[in-house]
Amino acid sequence: MGLKEVTDLDKHLAFYCAYHRNTVNEAIHMVCIWPIVWTMFALFRMLGPTAPVPHALVDMAPALGDALVLHIGWLIAAAYVLLYPLMEPRMGTAAALLVVCCLLSANQFAAWADRQPESDTGLSAAAYVAVAHVVCWLAQFYGHAAHEKRKPALMDNLFQAFLAAPLFVLLTLFHYPSDVFTRIQPRVDEKVAEFRRLSDAAATAVSKKQS
Repeated sequence: MGLKEVTDLDKHLAFYCAYHRNTVNEAIHMVCIWPIVWTMFALFRMLGPTAPVPHALVDMAPALGDALVLHIGWLIAAAYVLLYPLMEPRMGTAAALLVVCCLLSANQFAAWADRQPESDTGLSAAAYVAVAHVVCWLAQFYGHAAHEKRKPALMDNLFQAFLAAPLFVLLTLFHYPSDVFTRIQPRVDEKVAEFRRLSDAAATAVSKKQS
């Protein structure tokens, strides 16, 4: 897969929109996707292996020392930061900056949580963050099962789903570029029609087998 295909906004957005046509399911995703991004970074910082911040960076920006702790989340953030502006210059750049804000603030929160005494419940801050992360995922699965009546996009293409989801939220909220959803609608309709054909064929096959 070449860079042009990886950064094809219309392709990824059409794929993702085909799985999010129900208004309730879409609303659930609008609420949950960016919290999932933030809690993901926080959990990588809290639970995963970390690397110390280079002393040169700490000396240059002491206040950012906690925010710059290195972990696997930086690689994920780097992918978003590199690809989003190529997919859509303005909104993609905004999404990339928001990813950076999520990463740095999650790191700062994790560092703050490390310095706090254990809560009365005996649960760590990481446990609360993990619960929030799981609840957001469960809410999205509920939206697909109860409202969309279709499995989540990530079950068909994990890469496209994770790449498109955060940007999908901003594009939907701000309707920018103004023509983006009109432009991709024929692709979305084609993908939905294909899904229905496959579903009907599967239902027919099951019916014949049972009879």
